[in-house]
Amino acid sequence: MVAFPLTRPLAISLAAIAAASATPATAASRFDVDISGGRLDRALESLARQAGIGVGGITPGMAGIAVRPLRGRMTVGQALSRMLRGTPLDYRFIDRRTVRLFARAVPTSVRSRAAPPPRVGVPHPASLPQRAGPLPVEDIVVTASKQATRLIDYPGTAAVLDVDDATGTAATRGVESLLARLPSTASTNLGTGRNKLFIRGIADSSFNGPTQSTIGYYLGDIRLSYSAPNPDVRLYDVERVEVLEGPQGTLYGAGALGGIVRILPRHPDPERTLATGWAGVTAAAHGAAGHDIAAMVNLPLSQAISVRLVGYSQAEGGYIDDPSRKLSDINRVRVDGWRGAVRLEPGASWSVELGTLAQFIETRDSQYALRGRPPLIRTSVVAQPYDLDVRAYSAAVRKRWDAVELLSATGLVRNDIDTRFDATRLSENGAPTAFDEARDVRLFSHETRLSSAGPGRLRWVAGLSVVANRDATVRTLGPPGTANAIADVRDKTSETALFGEASYPFSHSLSGTIGGRLVYTIKQGERETDTGPEIEPHRKDVRVLPTAAASWKPFAGGSVYFRYQEGFRAGGISVGDASAPEIRRFEPDELRTIEAGARFGGPGTRFSASAALFHTHWEGIQSDIIDVTGFPRTINVGDGRVLGATAALNWRPIRLLGLDASVFINDSELSKLAPGVLLGDEAGLPNIAGLGARGAITLETPPGAFKAAARADLSYVGESHLGVDPRLTLDQGGYFVAGLSASVARGWWNLLVDVTNLFDSRANSFSFGNPFTVADGLQITPLRPRTVRLGLKLDL
Repeated sequence: MVAFPLTRPLAISLAAIAAASATPATAASRFDVDISGGRLDRALESLARQAGIGVGGITPGMAGIAVRPLRGRMTVGQALSRMLRGTPLDYRFIDRRTVRLFARAVPTSVRSRAAPPPRVGVPHPASLPQRAGPLPVEDIVVTASKQATRLIDYPGTAAVLDVDDATGTAATRGVESLLARLPSTASTNLGTGRNKLFIRGIADSSFNGPTQSTIGYYLGDIRLSYSAPNPDVRLYDVERVEVLEGPQGTLYGAGALGGIVRILPRHPDPERTLATGWAGVTAAAHGAAGHDIAAMVNLPLSQAISVRLVGYSQAEGGYIDDPSRKLSDINRVRVDGWRGAVRLEPGASWSVELGTLAQFIETRDSQYALRGRPPLIRTSVVAQPYDLDVRAYSAAVRKRWDAVELLSATGLVRNDIDTRFDATRLSENGAPTAFDEARDVRLFSHETRLSSAGPGRLRWVAGLSVVANRDATVRTLGPPGTANAIADVRDKTSETALFGEASYPFSHSLSGTIGGRLVYTIKQGERETDTGPEIEPHRKDVRVLPTAAASWKPFAGGSVYFRYQEGFRAGGISVGDASAPEIRRFEPDELRTIEAGARFGGPGTRFSASAALFHTHWEGIQSDIIDVTGFPRTINVGDGRVLGATAALNWRPIRLLGLDASVFINDSELSKLAPGVLLGDEAGLPNIAGLGARGAITLETPPGAFKAAARADLSYVGESHLGVDPRLTLDQGGYFVAGLSASVARGWWNLLVDVTNLFDSRANSFSFGNPFTVADGLQITPLRPRTVRLGLKLDL
């Protein structure tokens, strides 16, 4: 039997904030409820806002209790009864305008599936809304910490990006566009599904190759990418995206050098049948039109089984013209995909969720242009298409006891990547020549972990992780359709690890965190030759990745923290062109980061701020480069260091107005070059600007039957350079870009307008498009022209 303490009640009565013009519900009246599942305090916040009531009595120990999504038309009592079903909590109206929760002693293993009888004699809430205090900063929980750590308690830099934001326009885009709201994130710009993401200036190269990504990329609890580029998963029916900045080697293992990105889709809802539809059309200022359509359906098949399915199709109009081939709008992109999940709840707090994802990206031609020509123009002899097919399958098992929670998650991911570049430059007679690369990347990941649950002071997590990645690459060169193979190589990596981390509050204001990861990796490469496979001997490596942190809360709502973290990537093999086809090894790299930061306030407060300073030392940096002829290979370029700072401010001077601003400052250099590496005039790491900033203004009407919102944002992307080689220290960046979005909603429909690149800037975002001619210094990647999307969302 358990009973939660009712000390330190946290008022979640956002009725208040819900607005002066909102009409509160009565106990008998029915109203539209749309609440995402997840943490109890977040769900109650939404209910209080939508119903115009006040809710109190929840303690920090209760705040993280998981509740199911809730959607439909119902009374306040019905909403609370359904939300609290299966939890150790009940409720009562203590006056005409406030509901208070209280704990009831019930076995936590029991989940009642029958709805409790409706309450009678409940007093009506007040006829006028009450103004309540701000939502406490404990509201936001960083689930990527694997301990459900509250943001105010997390000793590091984290961001939680809501996909269903004020205007609701983020869902139709890929994750890259959402991450662009953080100045500390950056990416290359080869095109949809072929970019490399960077966090905090940890950038190894502007070119794609077999090196492991510098970030960890997750869909829920499964790893979605290892050595493949960012698949830019569309965010339909996704609740939020979490970003942890800085190396995360202790909890996430090899590759999480700059941080991790975790996409959290919505889970199947066993209570209600739901359906949502999206549709939109786009028009570009100097290109072809586009369209998108998507749908979600949630079906409870029984009390124990529910299914959630999402499907989508998008066509992005091209805007680059090639007069030499008499073609226009050549860089058209098509994205088709789906996600599915089946959730089983057999009882006794067990749950099993099976998931699948598939996304297919087809790009007809590259999106770069050439300097010295009219805008958005380039000439090429051979079309340069790109295809990325991603398929993922996952299984997650959860079980919760009184003080411990179990998670066991397994994922299988396959990336099929086909790339073509115009290599006519290599032809002696100018005959059309294509360089083709076909990659088959297969990733298996498994993690089983136990973590603390409930109101205990000690928070901990411990687990076992296994990762296996196989990257097979075949390269051909010659006339399109009749090219000869020049490389056939396979790179295999396996990683087995034990990890753990624990946090303990020594007092009400001081807490400490310590953790470590023991990692055992095996690398093997092989190359196919005319006489059979040439196999490289196994290379084994054992590493310990520690972390330590301290957090101090000098006053309510404020915290100061210090953190030390490490990360690494295993080595691998690289194969040159036909003239130098031997296997070349590249060695592991590792980095260490010291960070200090502070934060004040949080969601629901009128003002919040955060800032962090960090220093990173990076040894043996792995880098995908292109040689003097244009062929890709991978080397260790040397050691480097990154010194940086981030800051963010959020201010809501009045209920309807929100102001956001953030900045990222970076100073990096290659402090020690590896033998044979030449360094250009720019000594910093590639593709990372010294300065990035973003500001946004949001306007929202008070919650009610009619809702409207608008947002304007302005970002600055500072100057950077393409590579470290003297041939590739090409300038890029140094521009402002603005956007505007708005939505109007009533009942089940929501009309959206979204404008990107508002002032139609032609700035160069990336000085690369073709490795065989990039050294000419003429390639530029202009921003996508001003594009207007008119969309409709229906919740049925």
